[in-house]
Amino acid sequence: MAENKEKNMTSKYRMVKHFDRKKVERAIKKVQKQLNETRTFREKTELEKKLYELQIDFNYILYYPKNLKYLALHPTSGGDDEKMISKRNEIRQIIKGAMQSNDLESLNKRFKEEIKLQIVEKMMNNESLKKKENKCQERDKGKIIKLRIFFFYVKFVI
Repeated sequence: MAENKEKNMTSKYRMVKHFDRKKVERAIKKVQKQLNETRTFREKTELEKKLYELQIDFNYILYYPKNLKYLALHPTSGGDDEKMISKRNEIRQIIKGAMQSNDLESLNKRFKEEIKLQIVEKMMNNESLKKKENKCQERDKGKIIKLRIFFFYVKFVI
């Protein structure tokens, strides 16, 4: 189930990720070129910060959870939504932390485990809802039987 969703999301957002990756790759090349040409220490530190942010963006594209709707780094429309921005920044922070601890490869495994937990929770919630529905149906059956007995009694007594 999770693998099927991953496959669908991967094919659905393939081009968006491709365009984002190309934009980030061009920006990285541009900053690296500027970094090689610059002479002042202050400009170098600014460019290194910019390069680091671009590397985070690049890893965001590569290691974005495959089972979630991809939130583009450079959206053409609707990118100003606060909910989307916060979700994008949340995932960027996770990736940034993984970069700092040199643990990027385990991100996909971590995201898969989280999705499996969510699926199990949904299944358990569905089972508990089914149990509640069954209890309600049994209670309603008892009420219906009592009503039938009552009407049967009223029909013959009166």
